[in-house]
Amino acid sequence: MIPPATIPASYKGLLKLYQDQPKELRDYFEHFPKLMTASLPYEIAIAYLFSRVERAHRRALYCGITKKYSANS
Repeated sequence: MIPPATIPASYKGLLKLYQDQPKELRDYFEHFPKLMTASLPYEIAIAYLFSRVERAHRRALYCGITKKYSANS
């Protein structure tokens, strides 16, 4: 979680915060910088982020269920 004092006030600050994250996280959200710098509404970038988080959540549930019940994937 980001401390309230370090919440970026602009998209440039948000991109800097993104660049400061671990490589694995940057790779997972690889299209985020392009979406932020394009002349598109910010809602598109936010929808992309939520979509990727939901995808990771589903994958974690799937892997957990197959491991717990020793199911064939």
